[in-house]
Amino acid sequence: MTEHTLISENRETLEVTAVTDVSSFDENAVLILLEEGALSVRGRSLRITQLDLDTGKAALSGEIISLTYMKGAAETGSGFLKKLMR
Repeated sequence: MTEHTLISENRETLEVTAVTDVSSFDENAVLILLEEGALSVRGRSLRITQLDLDTGKAALSGEIISLTYMKGAAETGSGFLKKLMR
């Protein structure tokens, strides 16, 4: 299992490591692909403030409402994404 970190301050910022890609994003939801699955971030007025795939770091700002882990590539398929991003 690859280690990663999550750092959140006051539910307004989020820093994530071990990021391989950002699959989708809008102001209410961001789907971050990690080396060991995916992380769904739901909120309001979300913005990606940093994305460096070479170092595997991403940062978000906005009102963070929930964080949900998803394990495995099968769960990040298009049907699942459509349901998740509603």
